[in-house]
Amino acid sequence: NATHTGEVTGSGALTIADNIVDEANLKVSNSPTNGYFLSAQSGNTGGLTWAEAGGGRKYTYGSWVATNSGTEVEFTSLPSLTSGFFAIDWHMVGLGSDEELGCLIGDSGGYETSGYHNITGYCANSNAAVDTSTSRWETEGTAASAQHRSGRMLFWNIKDSNEWFMDSMFYVDAEPALYWWKGIKTLSATLDRVKFFGVSGGSFDQGHMRLVTIEDL
Repeated sequence: NATHTGEVTGSGALTIADNIVDEANLKVSNSPTNGYFLSAQSGNTGGLTWAEAGGGRKYTYGSWVATNSGTEVEFTSLPSLTSGFFAIDWHMVGLGSDEELGCLIGDSGGYETSGYHNITGYCANSNAAVDTSTSRWETEGTAASAQHRSGRMLFWNIKDSNEWFMDSMFYVDAEPALYWWKGIKTLSATLDRVKFFGVSGGSFDQGHMRLVTIEDL
């Protein structure tokens, strides 16, 4: 039983038994990391390198934040997202009084309250409604305290600028309706905060929200 310390060469046939060559027997340029794959790299030692898989997207889910009290729900100190995506998930989010849900975004200078392009409404039984507020993003058709909203609001930025696009589809419990909420807003600096609130100043009384960061790999 010989131990080879160099290249294995020879003119005769060499048979290696099945299920015997493991990671430690490979000549690879770097140490392994769980989840990485083996890639061909002709300039590296052994011509092989452990590398992270490319392509696709990585989703990082934050903890659920209760929305059962207070007049505002904020997500602050957001990571640098000037060329990425993120989302806010809602589950059964409700307000204690009859009012629509509003949203503001901001940067290091605070929340901005002008220049919003907002279009929102719902489709149910051939009825539709539209809200075109400019001081915030605001829902339409969910102003009853008995309505609880569930869905995802997606934010994304184009070409490393401070112009942000928002797109959301959500439903309200016990209603045969589909709600949509879309908008555009250009900030003065890098986005670092998002805030939700009742447009008449009422308090939240039910539900949860969470931050989801989305990165292209």
